[in-house]
Amino acid sequence: PMVNYIDKLKEYDLTYYIQYTINDYEDVGLEPNIPLLNDRINTFITISNAIGKDRIIWRFDPLIKLEQLSIQQYIDKIKNIGNILKDYTNKLVFSFADIDQYNNVQKNLNYAGYKYRNFTIEEMNTLAEYISNMCEEWNITAATCGEKIDLDKYNIQHNKCIDDDLLLKIAPK
Repeated sequence: PMVNYIDKLKEYDLTYYIQYTINDYEDVGLEPNIPLLNDRINTFITISNAIGKDRIIWRFDPLIKLEQLSIQQYIDKIKNIGNILKDYTNKLVFSFADIDQYNNVQKNLNYAGYKYRNFTIEEMNTLAEYISNMCEEWNITAATCGEKIDLDKYNIQHNKCIDDDLLLKIAPK
């Protein structure tokens, strides 16, 4: 629905950016009530073309460790989307789901029959290294959202929910 209001946003000369979540859990049916992956990617591209890639952040958030997905499959999912979006954004934000901290998420996953667990530190580091390398190849910034783990050694920033640095960068002069 946001696509229909971009011109209106431009009229008001606001300083804004859009965080757009594109995960790929289609093959496991985790997010059944959202548009198809290709449709979400096309919407992202449409928004980026309308407002500029500085104003749209790609979120692959959260990464949920499901039993049926290997670490390599997560890497492949991020890579497949990133290879398309790399020219339409300057930033990827991701997080590792701390499922044990969210009773509703646990209840919903259990009800739907998913086997899950939290990522291990080793798995987080493996994913972070691959994400960092991919983002370097794509020439985009990698950042985490609300993560306790320090991934600075992979050149992955701790992100803020509202990125004041980005707002200052894109604000009209």
